[in-house]
Amino acid sequence: MEEIKTYDYVLCPYCKEKVTILQHTHLKKHGKTTKDFKEEFPGYPFRCGRLEEAALRGAHKNKINKDAKKKVKCVCGENERMVGKFEADYVYLDCCKSKGLENPDKRSNGTGEANRKKVLQEKYGPGVTNAAKIPGVKEKTSNTNNERYGGTGFASEKLRRKSIKTMIEKGYFDED
Repeated sequence: MEEIKTYDYVLCPYCKEKVTILQHTHLKKHGKTTKDFKEEFPGYPFRCGRLEEAALRGAHKNKINKDAKKKVKCVCGENERMVGKFEADYVYLDCCKSKGLENPDKRSNGTGEANRKKVLQEKYGPGVTNAAKIPGVKEKTSNTNNERYGGTGFASEKLRRKSIKTMIEKGYFDED
């Protein structure tokens, strides 16, 4: 029997083509979906050894670096803060704001919220300043929560248990 998975490729069971990953775009050529493929060939490899190895390396790397921190200066250069390794190389603090400096990422300069309110009011009329005030949204949200979870908040047993578990994990109260 031919080797179906090597370090460099996976052999497509339909056309015997060597591919690095059997994805939906390739399977579409055979009139198959990923679900069809999994049913017909349970346990058949989807990607070559090289991609498997890279995925494992990436997962390991993310696990190691997820809590990594770095020291960065604020926009005005007056203060320093510790931030996550993958965050911006600066922070925007009150000292920067008081000196009249703008936030380089534009997220806290107020224009985003003002623009969002303006668009909502143009689309849904005056008085609609957030999505919860759009007519019908509360009912739709409530119906979705009822369908998915059997209620909203603690009215749903599933959400109640999940909330309590999270609060215990975060140390808000002890298990009793």
